[in-house]
Amino acid sequence: MISIQAADITCALGMIACQVFQSGIVVAGLLARTRLPYPPGPRGWPVIRNLLDIPLDKPWLVYCTWAETYGDLVHLDVFGHHIVILNTAQAAKDLLDDRSSIYSDRPILTMAELSGYGDEMGMLHYNDRWRTQRKIVAQSFNPGVVPRYYSIQEQEARRLIHGMLRSPDTLISQTKT
Repeated sequence: MISIQAADITCALGMIACQVFQSGIVVAGLLARTRLPYPPGPRGWPVIRNLLDIPLDKPWLVYCTWAETYGDLVHLDVFGHHIVILNTAQAAKDLLDDRSSIYSDRPILTMAELSGYGDEMGMLHYNDRWRTQRKIVAQSFNPGVVPRYYSIQEQEARRLIHGMLRSPDTLISQTKT
């Protein structure tokens, strides 16, 4: 009797999971339709989309062919990652130079945020905080300022050499501090 109840509960949970999965697909489809359209490109397969369309040998020839068919901008979708191919210098200048503030950002790196590295300069999004940190780094490491660090570099190099002479087996731990 207990095994029949367990089977019924398992079946009911399976049906609920299927409904939630199907609802998620419908919601994702509706959300995808609310975004602006991407440029034209080759039609992809379900799930993998344009993975098989990406040329491995002489890709520029395929991109030129696509430019004749789809225009200066060609869109590919590989497992949900969108790739836009710019086929002319003018298209590249228009998008990457003239509108650089729109496209100059990093992807959201969830693990960096969770591990506490989200506030590091290399992980920051393009905003006022990033600009402030970049200004500090540029002022601290420009070629005119670097000679100030020579004495510190020499002192640390001597410390490393002395440590290697005292115990060469701890070289790895000495270089990681």
